[in-house]
Amino acid sequence: MTTVYNYLQRTYFLIFCHINMEPEVREFLVKIVQSISMGLVWLLINMSMGIYFGFAFFEGSPTLGNYIYYIAFLSSLVLLILYLRKKWKGWEETNY
Repeated sequence: MTTVYNYLQRTYFLIFCHINMEPEVREFLVKIVQSISMGLVWLLINMSMGIYFGFAFFEGSPTLGNYIYYIAFLSSLVLLILYLRKKWKGWEETNY
């Protein structure tokens, strides 16, 4: 357990606490990591609910669980897209 903790601590230090990193670059990289993390969390939750618990597949005809799953899937997708748009709003590439 301590080996995993040490690895995570070193990784965090290398990514977020690098002394020579410019603030704009650090902010950009944090934005990328947060966007990827949120997308992966969304995928894992929907994969768990849909595939592992069987709500994504119909067995003959759709059940109430299937309808609830697909409504939650689509609404959470819209919320994820709105979150990512808000996070990246105002960012523009600067060419030096």
